[in-house]
Amino acid sequence: MMYDSIIFDLDGTLWDALDVSAAAFTKGFREYGENITVTREELQKVTGLPADQCIEKMYPGITKRFPCIVRDFDRLERNAVEEKGGSIYPSVLQGIRILSEKYKIFIVSNCEDWYLNAFLHHSNVDGYIIDHGCYGRSGNTKTEMIDRLKEEYGLVRPVYVGDTQHDYLAAMGSGVDFIFAEYGFGEVDTDCRRVGDFLQLADILMVGP
Repeated sequence: MMYDSIIFDLDGTLWDALDVSAAAFTKGFREYGENITVTREELQKVTGLPADQCIEKMYPGITKRFPCIVRDFDRLERNAVEEKGGSIYPSVLQGIRILSEKYKIFIVSNCEDWYLNAFLHHSNVDGYIIDHGCYGRSGNTKTEMIDRLKEEYGLVRPVYVGDTQHDYLAAMGSGVDFIFAEYGFGEVDTDCRRVGDFLQLADILMVGP
């Protein structure tokens, strides 16, 4: 049975904004008088988690020391990402355009609403995306957001494409197939279908699941 839809994760799957976010977080620490430089490697380890969990996991106890730090970092990151955008992975626009001829296309991410909108603005893929869900808008888990799309759009056999173990578990929680974007940020500690770049993904899915 063929897939009827593709649901994409965002960070590490469609684009990479780690450098922009790391610079914004570093600027935030300077404003708090902290001599902390946030690296892309640190952010990469927590990518896929909601923003408040990312900050607390990188620097345990920081949100208790600075109760407004999540809000302030969100403001700085938003200004930077909306202005500069991230690095869109090669062939994403071309690949999504091709895939949209055969599949319904969606995005599900743990990002903030403004972050998803910034991606849509900078990537020019908005016209090919039927719907999208993000933690910042709904407060729901990825599994819950995938479930909503399945119910609302009558999806019979969607596949979720992501780059972390969290993405794999979200797909399993919703009972959908998973494809691992191994060019992204994370690892998956199970045997699953893998792709090395976006064009390979498009080639595979245009032939069949």
